[in-house]
Amino acid sequence: MILAIGHQKLVTDLNEGLRRVREYSLPKEYARMQDGGYPGSMLAKTLIIHLDPTARINVILVPETLGF
Repeated sequence: MILAIGHQKLVTDLNEGLRRVREYSLPKEYARMQDGGYPGSMLAKTLIIHLDPTARINVILVPETLGF
């Protein structure tokens, strides 16, 4: 699995990351969905990877804004 992540998504800890999802990304995604004629969006499932002993996950940090 390869994850391409925009630099704006870096945070200092897990709590800050979860807060960013709830308070910043979710409202923007909600508005985007409504603009497209859908009822909105909700935070239903969150994947947190603590360790990848198989080393099958690669993260590419992109020095530009990707997504929210």
